[in-house]
Amino acid sequence: MFSRKWFAAVAVGALVVAGQALAADKKVVAVS
Repeated sequence: MFSRKWFAAVAVGALVVAGQALAADKKVVAVS
Protein backbone atom coordinates (compact mmCIF):
# COMPACT_ATOMS: atom_id res chain seq x y z
CA MET A 1 0.00 0.00 0.00
CA PHE A 2 1.59 3.26 -1.13
CA SER A 3 0.63 6.34 0.84
CA ARG A 4 0.17 9.76 -0.72
CA LYS A 5 2.86 11.19 1.53
CA TRP A 6 5.36 8.55 0.33
CA PHE A 7 4.46 9.21 -3.31
CA ALA A 8 4.72 12.98 -2.78
CA ALA A 9 8.12 12.58 -1.11
CA VAL A 10 9.41 10.51 -4.03
CA ALA A 11 8.00 12.99 -6.56
CA VAL A 12 9.58 15.96 -4.77
CA GLY A 13 12.88 14.10 -4.47
CA ALA A 14 12.86 13.34 -8.18
CA LEU A 15 12.14 16.99 -9.00
CA VAL A 16 14.98 18.14 -6.75
CA VAL A 17 17.41 15.69 -8.36
CA ALA A 18 16.28 16.76 -11.84
CA GLY A 19 16.62 20.42 -10.90
CA GLN A 20 20.13 19.90 -9.56
CA ALA A 21 21.08 17.98 -12.71
CA LEU A 22 19.78 20.82 -14.90
CA ALA A 23 21.56 23.41 -12.76
CA ALA A 24 24.83 21.46 -12.97
CA ASP A 25 24.38 21.12 -16.73
CA LYS A 26 23.86 24.88 -17.07
CA LYS A 27 26.94 25.54 -14.93
CA VAL A 28 29.02 23.22 -17.13
CA VAL A 29 27.75 25.00 -20.25
CA ALA A 30 28.48 28.39 -18.70
CA VAL A 31 32.03 27.32 -17.76
CA SER A 32 32.72 25.83 -21.16
